[in-house]
Amino acid sequence: MNYKLKLNAVREILGLAVKLESAKTNEGVVLEFEKLEIGFPVFVVSEDGTQVPATGDVTLEDGTILKLDEAGLITEIVAVEEVADIEVIAEEVVEEPKEEEDVRMNDKFTAIFEAIEEVAEEVATIKEEMAAYKTKMDKFSKAPGSAAITNIINPKEVEVMDAFEFKLKAIKNAMKN
Repeated sequence: MNYKLKLNAVREILGLAVKLESAKTNEGVVLEFEKLEIGFPVFVVSEDGTQVPATGDVTLEDGTILKLDEAGLITEIVAVEEVADIEVIAEEVVEEPKEEEDVRMNDKFTAIFEAIEEVAEEVATIKEEMAAYKTKMDKFSKAPGSAAITNIINPKEVEVMDAFEFKLKAIKNAMKN
């Protein structure tokens, strides 16, 4: 029970009159309610004056749609302007596109397809190049390697020397082999 219903209950306990407004549905059924706001109850008034909670979707004479739960509480109100907006949107969707718009759309699609074709050609070229590199790499990996260079410097002869002496000794050892 929300605060509006509690307030109505307090009014009833205190004996205060709750002023109800009335409206008719598009079928001529009389409804009574305190306010047309979410959370307030709506009642169907029968010919003998008894009130029963209204349920479901109810359309008033002015076109306003009330969505009511099982207890007769308003859960949603769709105003006349909103209903009109929905109808206008539906009409706009049904309209056929103009020839000028069709031509512009075709031009855009043509430009998109041309760009896609260019990218596809570049991708094909890159795939061919990669296949060629793969072939070369396979040949290179299967080629026999040269003999490993060992003993350029004898580890037993390690001594402190500068870079020039080191290079000179490495060259001499390589010429011996």
